[in-house]
Amino acid sequence: MALLVLTLFGSLLRSADQVFDQWVQLHFDPPNFFARVGIALLFTTLFGGWLHGWFDRPFGEEFAAPSPDPVQFAPPTILIPLGALALLFTAFLSIQVGHWFPAEPPGESTVAEIARSGFFELIAVGGLSLGFLLVSDSCLRSAERGARMAFTILAVLLLVCVAAILCSAIWRMRLYVTRFGWTEQRLFASVFLLWTAFALPWFAGTALAGFASRFTSGVLAAAAVLVIALHAISPERVIVASHLDRAHTARAEIVPVDYDYLLQLGVGAVEPLVDRFDELPEEVRTRALELWEGEFADERPPLAGTLVRARAEVAAARARAKEW
Repeated sequence: MALLVLTLFGSLLRSADQVFDQWVQLHFDPPNFFARVGIALLFTTLFGGWLHGWFDRPFGEEFAAPSPDPVQFAPPTILIPLGALALLFTAFLSIQVGHWFPAEPPGESTVAEIARSGFFELIAVGGLSLGFLLVSDSCLRSAERGARMAFTILAVLLLVCVAAILCSAIWRMRLYVTRFGWTEQRLFASVFLLWTAFALPWFAGTALAGFASRFTSGVLAAAAVLVIALHAISPERVIVASHLDRAHTARAEIVPVDYDYLLQLGVGAVEPLVDRFDELPEEVRTRALELWEGEFADERPPLAGTLVRARAEVAAARARAKEW
């Protein structure tokens, strides 16, 4: 079980950061190392279990009845993978301190490479770590005091490590958005990162304190608040504003503003584009008017009578009036 945990999280961390990947290749990744260890452990476990079941009980003795609570595991079954994961995260953090927060800001190509290859993997690490802690807490809920204390210590250590990893993800995305602007994928991933950042201390204050039922209600309420906040701020407005703000900076000379992407955002982007219509290049304004004319000329679909679409129609008419 510890090997599976290390393989899963280790592969994500290796994909997230090139420095850590090189360190693993240097110390732990000769050809087929993990495959050989995995196969050896699999057959050792199966053969050892068969020998134990064959020789450890007298001939004719019946098997013991199953536990009344099949969810509960022996403490080492959970604590050993948790300890292995804590060691993995600690090694990753110790290697990355200078690499995450360099003295000089990285160049454009380096920023793109860092964010594209690492941000989403680090978010996956945070989400999976939280899920693993929830399962571990459930499996050790009826454990003895010593095992429960050991779990609490390891869980707190993991929460601190995951919080540091999420700080790295925030730093990467901040650099990326500053130089390249928001997209829907980056925005929604950042919202999930924000939800995970809330869930970590909430888990420490509820599940680890013995109030596991409060954790579920709290994270669901936080998710609902974030969804409502997304609708309130209008993701398309945020995306359009970030790209148009870059149009007046030196960054746009290195990475031009992707007006094709802005025009493909749908009806939600019509109103924020019209609000700053004078800032768009002439050819972009012409293409936008042609696109919107075709979008709103057809009969409205049965389920498309939303407030956003109605406001987009009014904004498109206002843009046509400006051009005339």
